[in-house]
Amino acid sequence: TSPKGRIAKAFEMMKVAFTADKSAGWSACMQFHIEGADTEMDKSIVDTIADPLMHLVRNSLDHGIEAPADRAAAGKPTAGKLQLSARHEAGVIVIEVRDDGAPGTRLPAARRPGRGRGLAIAAEIAAGHGGELVVDRTQGRTAVAIELPDAGGPE
Repeated sequence: TSPKGRIAKAFEMMKVAFTADKSAGWSACMQFHIEGADTEMDKSIVDTIADPLMHLVRNSLDHGIEAPADRAAAGKPTAGKLQLSARHEAGVIVIEVRDDGAPGTRLPAARRPGRGRGLAIAAEIAAGHGGELVVDRTQGRTAVAIELPDAGGPE
């Protein structure tokens, strides 16, 4: 069997990047939450998804969360929320980036030439491991999940 790894290492990289972005001006307008960092999966998958996961987090920071004034005008708290989570669910490992930004914010940028590569790379990697990338845009939030078959389940 393949060695197991915890997603915590990849999640910690996201937290470090977020902290660096906060120092560049995000601190007053974002909250970052992590759930399921102890979720285990094949170590090769953990290593493979780290970069695409970083793209998904940056997409949320750069394109998913509205400016504080726009959020206030829409009746939302001025601080946006970004959640990074991992879990085992019905034979699938779900690694999700969720924000409470305006739905559909990413679509125009993702359709321009040279843009949207983070989503495309994440989808390619998920497919290469027998999984898929699922994008769910609903009123007041966007969630992008990498769903992978859970060969061994939680240990």
